[in-house]
Amino acid sequence: MKVANKTKNEWWFFLSIFIAMVLWVIVINVENPTENVTIRNIVIEIINEDALFVEHIMYYGMEEKDLTVRFSGSKLEVDKIRNLRDEIKGVVDLSEYERYEAEEGTFNKYLPIEIDFPNSFKTVKLESQSMDMIKVYVDELAESNQEIVYGINGSLEKNYEIKNDSIKILPSNITLTGPKGLIRKVKEARIIIDITNRVDRMPIAVHIYDERGEIVNNIKLSQETVTVQYDIVKKKEVKLIADIVNTIQEDLNLIDIKMEPSAITILGDERVVDEFPNDLHVKVEINNKEGKYNTKEKISLPKEVVELGNIDEIFISYEIRR
Repeated sequence: MKVANKTKNEWWFFLSIFIAMVLWVIVINVENPTENVTIRNIVIEIINEDALFVEHIMYYGMEEKDLTVRFSGSKLEVDKIRNLRDEIKGVVDLSEYERYEAEEGTFNKYLPIEIDFPNSFKTVKLESQSMDMIKVYVDELAESNQEIVYGINGSLEKNYEIKNDSIKILPSNITLTGPKGLIRKVKEARIIIDITNRVDRMPIAVHIYDERGEIVNNIKLSQETVTVQYDIVKKKEVKLIADIVNTIQEDLNLIDIKMEPSAITILGDERVVDEFPNDLHVKVEINNKEGKYNTKEKISLPKEVVELGNIDEIFISYEIRR
């Protein structure tokens, strides 16, 4: 009797386990069914660009096309992959370049796109992708040596400016390496010097421009940045005053004397300019006869300052009457 009861209990035990498993499968399929998800505008990433340098060619771009992928998997994991769309990407491996044929007359080729997504998902499966291949643009390598030109942005405080010919760019030239077609488009290598904060000897980024003033990308520079040095000087307007060094006859009168220019602007070190007088006296020797006269006189300035307009002499006109 006891043996029969034991057998009966074991039977009910195994039946209970079986029913529980069936219910678990039903719940899983009802609560977590298989779903599909479509994700658009997937980023396409290029890897192993340096592999092309061995062949003296260079990658510089690819077709502009939208990549769409479709996944299937359990509802729970599909929901997760929706939230991880930034971790999904298409990958184009340029080390595979030699395995495919180039378009006639070019180095351009269609290369496969591999879809990379987190491998932690057990049920997620890639069902389809909108394109399997994409055209990559490749050209022969070329070099060009460019002198760096500059533009000025911002302004200094009033009465300050950059000293003429003091701007130095180090290095003054850079080497460009890139696809031959892009190198041909280059007009200039340019930097912009921001002088607002009087900061020099700071690294400044170099940009490459074409004839239309647009930036040319996908070109390698021997130096991405350069250093700029310049001198800032102060300027000051100085009034010119005539100093008559001789006397005229008592019956003659100096009616009028004019100087052109009547003032000059000097440039120099801040301390020197601040100490320089506001008036500059110019020695003038006048004629001792009645009449109208025009003459010239040299301006003498200390070597520490220069005249902004490179004026080294002034014109003087005057009239003598009885």
